Amino acid sequence: MRKLSIIALIILAGLLLMACDEDGELRIRNRTNASVDVAINNGQPMEIVAGSGWSRYYTESTTVTVNYSGNYVLPDSETRTVSPGLPTTVNINATAGMMSITNDSQHTISELYISPRTQTDFGENLITESLLPEAISSWTLTDTAWDVKIVVSDGTMLYKMNQPIALNETLELKVSTFTNHAKKTGLATTSKPYTAPIPR
Repeated sequence: MRKLSIIALIILAGLLLMACDEDGELRIRNRTNASVDVAINNGQPMEIVAGSGWSRYYTESTTVTVNYSGNYVLPDSETRTVSPGLPTTVNINATAGMMSITNDSQHTISELYISPRTQTDFGENLITESLLPEAISSWTLTDTAWDVKIVVSDGTMLYKMNQPIALNETLELKVSTFTNHAKKTGLATTSKPYTAPIPR
């Protein structure tokens, strides 16, 4: 019995030594429905397509910082230590949704405002260049309800209110469905912390 225990310990020690001889693997997995941009230690950004992964191997213990963002991912980072013989996995999950606004009218859009339903005002104009007919403007948004206001080149204001954004999904809006009457009350069925709209 004692010999068997010694043999088992020898085998276990051998396995541990073999594991230490193997490279450490950093695995990055994109669990969202769109591509994500990833940079390791502030290096050159790379694209990981939806539902896929990427790996890098290290011969010694290494601390890495992984920065990432995407259509359905608010900018974030994780710092992890990759050890020889062991896989280290960074899962990138959806933390936002997206709104896509198509100018299907014959008018040029000179101003665009997107603000949370809970706010009583629309805030600042989000675009620096006008949206011509057939142009599309896309934004990554926190998963909550948003109000949208556009101003066409002749000064007409159009609205689309209380638009819900869901995680890992895109809400598509067309300018032709906007109306010219709306009231921003700041009231909403839910109140949730939000991040300012991110252009795409």
